[in-house]
Amino acid sequence: MAKTSPHNVFEAYGNQFHTDFTKFLQMRSEEIVFGGCMVLAFIGRKTRDPTRDDSGWELLAHSLLDMLKEVKMFLKSTGDSNEPRHNHGKNTANLITAVS
Repeated sequence: MAKTSPHNVFEAYGNQFHTDFTKFLQMRSEEIVFGGCMVLAFIGRKTRDPTRDDSGWELLAHSLLDMLKEVKMFLKSTGDSNEPRHNHGKNTANLITAVS
């Protein structure tokens, strides 16, 4: 969405989010055991303006970089010798590096 987008575009996105999120909660509620719980984390904005670029992308990038550091430390601590048992960690590190 851009500052120049018509009001109905913002409305359409809001309505679609409401529909999708409601469906998500309905589907997850069927999976939760009686007395169980679910934790949801949301990233907020500093303003109500949806065209502002203060979204969570930078936070996501920092989180992915932290995950990459953890994977690299894990591989180093296990004496990574390129054995097949370490491929999962290497693939994870490569994926995180590619995204960041």
